[in-house]
Amino acid sequence: PTSSHQPTSRPTDENKLILQMLVSIFGERVLEVGTPHWNATHWCLNVDSMKLRWDSPFLVQRYVLALLYFSTSGDGWRVQRFLTPEKECNWASISCNANDFVRSIMMVDNNMDGTLPMEITMLSQLERLDVS
Repeated sequence: PTSSHQPTSRPTDENKLILQMLVSIFGERVLEVGTPHWNATHWCLNVDSMKLRWDSPFLVQRYVLALLYFSTSGDGWRVQRFLTPEKECNWASISCNANDFVRSIMMVDNNMDGTLPMEITMLSQLERLDVS
């Protein structure tokens, strides 16, 4: 991709590695400007102060949760403690196992609007999902 299609104007080497990893897992959609995939990519690279490394076991989890947010109009959710600088396990409606992998997402009556991303299946430890 050309630099105009990358989520950062001056990507660092680490961001380049993260972007390559995201493309290899999620496909070219992460580069499509204005889509939930782009928004999640932009958030991971430019906004998220956690600044996970490309090889972090939590990067995919954090990306998928950001994708959930951007795919379901997260800015209109009733629960607003999401996409914060802290671990995902501390975000509203998220529960994790002892290893900090998402175990449940309980977004009951949260004003979600949109389509749940298929990528939610990549949360390998997810046992319960309730978005009713």
